[in-house]
Amino acid sequence: MLHGAVVVIEGTAICLVGETGLGKSTLGASLQAAGHWLLSDDGAEITDRPLPTVKPTYPSLRLWPESVDALYDVAPPSAPMASYTSKQRLETAGGGVAAGHPLRAVVVLDPPPSEQGPVLLRPLSPREACMVLVRNSFQLDVADAARVRANLDTAARLAHAIPVFRLSYPREYGRLPEVRSALLARLASVPLRQAEGSPSRVAP
Repeated sequence: MLHGAVVVIEGTAICLVGETGLGKSTLGASLQAAGHWLLSDDGAEITDRPLPTVKPTYPSLRLWPESVDALYDVAPPSAPMASYTSKQRLETAGGGVAAGHPLRAVVVLDPPPSEQGPVLLRPLSPREACMVLVRNSFQLDVADAARVRANLDTAARLAHAIPVFRLSYPREYGRLPEVRSALLARLASVPLRQAEGSPSRVAP
């Protein structure tokens, strides 16, 4: 289980992961507003057998009111998230969740650079990718050694099966079209894994 948003782009999914507050929901909403299929923004169940597949946990999106205003011409139906925050819970298109979707890539959000910094996408080595997946996974019982070992094994296999990128960009709404373009251009170079034992390759 990864703490991440799931977006389907041209029939295959990407998972956006990163620490709380780095903009997973905002980037996912930006992709949704541009016409892609946002399934969830908080949890993703990933398996690599028989092929890398992702299944979101629940269809929802949580955004600050200013993000809703900035990202949508017409906002999806929403409701207050909780009494202690002004965030809104927006409905997402949750159909087809149970079946899962082919996983094309994982994108980990880095803290923003300077306000005028470039949009950067950097592929990670399998070793780096494995640790990113482990750091962004849910582990309710850290004393469950068998579960920890199984999660690490899965992360290691996934790190060799799909590309994992680091994404850095200024957190300005006006830069989000540039972020989307850079992300879509990079994903276009990522072939979907077709068979067990045939990992995807992506040029650095």
